[in-house]
Amino acid sequence: MIKTAPVWLLLILLGFPQFSENIYSPALPTMAHALATSNTLAQWTLTLYFIGFAVGVFSFGRLSDHWGRRVAILSGLVVYALGALLCALSHSIDVLLFARLVQGFGGSACSVVGQAIAREALHDSQRHQFFSLSGVVLAVCITVGPFVGGYLTQWFGWESNFILLLVLGLAILCASSLRLPETRAKGMTVSAVWPVLKRMLCDVRVLSASGLVGIMNGILFSYYAQGPFVFIKMLHFTPIQFGRLGLLLAFSALSAGFVSRRLSKHLGYRALLILGGVLMLLCSAAMLSFVVLGWVSANHPVVSLVLIMLPMMGLVFTTYGFVTPIALGQALVHYKEALGTAGAVFGLSYYLLVSLITAAMAWLGHFGLVAMPAYFFGLSLVSLFLLYRLGRCLNA
Repeated sequence: MIKTAPVWLLLILLGFPQFSENIYSPALPTMAHALATSNTLAQWTLTLYFIGFAVGVFSFGRLSDHWGRRVAILSGLVVYALGALLCALSHSIDVLLFARLVQGFGGSACSVVGQAIAREALHDSQRHQFFSLSGVVLAVCITVGPFVGGYLTQWFGWESNFILLLVLGLAILCASSLRLPETRAKGMTVSAVWPVLKRMLCDVRVLSASGLVGIMNGILFSYYAQGPFVFIKMLHFTPIQFGRLGLLLAFSALSAGFVSRRLSKHLGYRALLILGGVLMLLCSAAMLSFVVLGWVSANHPVVSLVLIMLPMMGLVFTTYGFVTPIALGQALVHYKEALGTAGAVFGLSYYLLVSLITAAMAWLGHFGLVAMPAYFFGLSLVSLFLLYRLGRCLNA
């Protein structure tokens, strides 16, 4: 929908929910202490956001088919703003968990409807270029969020993160109401859910792509769920210092987008996926080895920082440079006649997977420093299998 909707607005709509997901990550230890709750429950604020997001992706995807893309996005932004307000006013972990569920539900409209608009209007090569660019925007939003959140937390308290999200949500609501046109085709037939769902459950391309997108995002958000307790509580970094680490990941994501666009002109999708899988496994294995060998400890914070962040930068580079753009761009190429419904089901599946992965990370955090790298290595092994299956589908 590049010809009829401003590209900058589409990119903002795609990136804003990701900015919202973990902006308060540096505040997790502070928030757990202020609300007198456990580290695990504090991390569940991320998981509940993803569960709400998953349900919202399906709900607003269907709503956009029935009532139109514009109505779905504006409705979602209103719900999002209400959730952000409730987050800022929360005085107990129970209220905050519910508010994050509401916030995730509303924010999902921006993602699923924005992707549907892009998929409807672009042919194959344009779609890959757009999703490569959007992948960079998503990665930057995800990594810059904690950078901003670190300063807000240290200067104004953890609630200030949600006040900022409320203001931004209202600003995007105004911009969308003024500049976002209706792009749903008139007389469009709305597909029934069950036939599309049944077809997708038997589609190896869709299942592999969904698993990959879920794992890629799950790894990054597991880092932002567990990372604050590693760097702030174990290695004694400040929230601002932890937030600044996000800039390293943002640089990695930007580099990945540039390299991906160059390589895609010379290599096929399958070659890019194989390269991504190998790099991912090497980076996760390196992080695990550094921890197991005892090279990461509170006695050597600078060395520990390097040994954790270098592999993490490699994982982000792989995720947003090679795997996610291809998986998102190629997943639903055979569902153009039912794009809204298929996109809703696809988004529901991979965000549920993200919520499961982050929930597991919250539980595994009890096993100490080795939990995160060991978990990432295991997820990388699963990804190799999914990359192989997706590569075969793209070659067929």
